[in-house]
Amino acid sequence: MSWLRSAMIAIAVLAPLAPANAAAAGSAKPTPPPVLEATGGSIITLRWLHEGQADHFRIYEDGVEVARHTGTSLQFPGRAWGSSHTYSVVAVGPHGRPSAPSNPATAGLFGTGVNPCRQPIGVAVTDITRTSANLRWTRPWWAQEVSVQLDGATVASTSGTSQHLSGLTPGTSHRVSIAGCGDEPTDGTTFTTPAKMSTWQMVAPDNLTLGKATETTLALRWDAPRLPPPLPTWPTPAHPELAEYRIYEGARLLATANPGTTSITLTGRYHGERHPLTVIAVDQNGDESAGTAHIDAATTPCQATPPVPHDVNTTSSAGTVRLSWQQDSAAESYTILDGRTEVTTTWNQTAVITGLAPRSRHGWRIRANLINECGVTGLSPTANTTVPTGPTARTSAPTDLATDLAERPGPGGSCCQLTWRPVPGASAYRIYDGGQLLGQATTTRYVLDAAPNTRHELRVTTVDGAGVESSLSAPVRGWVPYLPVP
Repeated sequence: MSWLRSAMIAIAVLAPLAPANAAAAGSAKPTPPPVLEATGGSIITLRWLHEGQADHFRIYEDGVEVARHTGTSLQFPGRAWGSSHTYSVVAVGPHGRPSAPSNPATAGLFGTGVNPCRQPIGVAVTDITRTSANLRWTRPWWAQEVSVQLDGATVASTSGTSQHLSGLTPGTSHRVSIAGCGDEPTDGTTFTTPAKMSTWQMVAPDNLTLGKATETTLALRWDAPRLPPPLPTWPTPAHPELAEYRIYEGARLLATANPGTTSITLTGRYHGERHPLTVIAVDQNGDESAGTAHIDAATTPCQATPPVPHDVNTTSSAGTVRLSWQQDSAAESYTILDGRTEVTTTWNQTAVITGLAPRSRHGWRIRANLINECGVTGLSPTANTTVPTGPTARTSAPTDLATDLAERPGPGGSCCQLTWRPVPGASAYRIYDGGQLLGQATTTRYVLDAAPNTRHELRVTTVDGAGVESSLSAPVRGWVPYLPVP
């Protein structure tokens, strides 16, 4: 999956939804998940935040459901340069009831003729206190990660769109900016913290570490700030006292902890989440210390019990069965079994099985091969079919399929054609992309009419003079190249 990480990206940021009342127990609708950002380019990535309990999420692209997932981020390769897509996410609760859709996000994909490093990144400063402030910005579509600069020094690198600054000196002015290309900022703004009578500041905690992580929890530990001993001054102490700890992700306050502890377990997470975290000490006046060094805390990437494929539907005709199914967690591919025998593997949630004997009985089951090297799911419930009556003799399937599709997404030249070895007695050939019939050819060459940067899984069948179709050929898989961006 290294090609996913190296792909160029673009971005659109969504406004988070307003807080909702806690969902009632039982079959109440879950809170709608606010989609935080959508990045695109040769690959589109969605990330969203959901604090309620959800069984899975349904992702919609331009109003059409395109995926389901049990985590809170997902990538969509195969969208063409220069196009744009609008996304929304729906949370489905444990009882199967969907939430309202999230706010939409439209991601404009990278085109040509643009020097992104010259594009400004506006930053806004909010929630200014004597010792802290929050920064928010619209994340640039051309940067995977930005640097946050305070008074010319980089204080954080983040893939998010907000940052909490703490440990500032009361009554001081600061300049903040965001850099997306190297350390050269494109825009910035200034702000001033209010003054206060005392100049003593809370000492920062230290040594934030991640303990045990599960698919839903993160255990954190840190060292308490080394405070000077209290002095017997009257009527107030000589310096403020520790009142609480605050755990931040960007500008978002995740949790608080009482001053008598130096650990906390964050719950209600989803598998495969990454959180850049810091811990801040707060005195009884509400003034914040500087934060600990950020750590990148991640829940475990895989579920212990992932959902299995379900709702397997079959449509039978003479010698052929068409299958479709649903899967609520993201998968790289699917393996189709007839009883205990593996028949084929497909990228899609549809498949065509041809060349079956008349009146033969089959029990179809589907197994999902999960993303992020998370292994395989259990098998779906069995969908039983009996093939209708038809001819018993069938011609051979084509062999030696060859294509100029690329093995992985990237720039390339002309494309795309598919060729195969001729089959004696063939009247025509049918070309399939997953479970979809693309067309029919009378020669052993087919030109694929497909958008740049899309992936395909091609198979061919032989059709004899009586119109009887052979079994499917072995698949060839690949990507349509795109023109490189200057």
